[in-house]
Amino acid sequence: MTNFDTKTLFTAALMLPEPWYIDQVDFREEPGKARTLHIFIKFRQDARFQDPAAAGGAKASPVHDTLPGTWRNTNFFQYPCLIHCDVPRILGSDGRIRQVAVPWERAESGFRRL
Repeated sequence: MTNFDTKTLFTAALMLPEPWYIDQVDFREEPGKARTLHIFIKFRQDARFQDPAAAGGAKASPVHDTLPGTWRNTNFFQYPCLIHCDVPRILGSDGRIRQVAVPWERAESGFRRL
């Protein structure tokens, strides 16, 4: 399977909308541990995000900065899985900096932030 096919597969499995995309997927083996799937997610450079605290219809804002994050799922395609992503934060209309919601953190996804 090529990288394009792998990225397409995981984009569909995680139901990633634009501007999110899979940057890298790899399996890692450590002595004495199960093989672990690592998925690295990024967002498009010119992406704009809705303020999670604003009422619907608020303008989307550019990225202010990012914070690194890791999420775990114990059985994704039969492997322990970690998602790695620098999560964008935006400056809300009230002047407060807020982290945006990530689509793989929804309740039914099975991924929990570490």
